[in-house]
Amino acid sequence: MGSSADVFQSLAAEIIRAMIFGFTVATESNMPPHVAAKIVLFPLLVHAVDIVISTAGILLVGMTQDTVNADPMKALQRQDIRRCLSIGFRHVGLNWLCPSYHILI
Repeated sequence: MGSSADVFQSLAAEIIRAMIFGFTVATESNMPPHVAAKIVLFPLLVHAVDIVISTAGILLVGMTQDTVNADPMKALQRQDIRRCLSIGFRHVGLNWLCPSYHILI
């Protein structure tokens, strides 16, 4: 339990630090308020997506009665779906933050 509290504290400090840094950069760069708000909220968006993707990954890889004695590689191969979801959410987030962002395929 103690190590979980340390991880949470480190993660919370990282998010707050990134938000303060984003606010400072936006203020010093004289950005429009709607752009500055997106930069400040971006760390929260990233970690919110982390929670959604982690939950989806746990559900996709979860063990059931049928898979208890199954090959563990099959569960690991299902992670490809999680990777695709993660890439999709990142793309949506970057397009929201930077409308001129394009992925070159």
